[in-house]
Amino acid sequence: MINQEQVYGILRVIIPVICTWLAAKGFSAFSDVGIVADITAAAVAVAAVISSFLNHTDAAKLKAAANTDPQVQIQVPRSLMVSNKGVASLVHDDTTPNVTRLNEGPRG
Repeated sequence: MINQEQVYGILRVIIPVICTWLAAKGFSAFSDVGIVADITAAAVAVAAVISSFLNHTDAAKLKAAANTDPQVQIQVPRSLMVSNKGVASLVHDDTTPNVTRLNEGPRG
């Protein structure tokens, strides 16, 4: 099954091509094809940056891994929970019961 990142990758390629083609055929309010291509490329780039920022966090990757196979237990060390509140919230999230805190034992 195709995932969200694959869809975004396809759109990042197809949207500028389609918009430039439409502008070249005269379906644009702009008289200069370059303007349409530049605006489209900029909009797609900004959307890609925002998408990457939101979807490529440690917590998002961990949640995706947890949802891939609910039978696999994912144990998170305390140090990661302290440094990353998003990851820590997954340990206490009822929708990801297979994400648990790693029992690191006594410190010595």
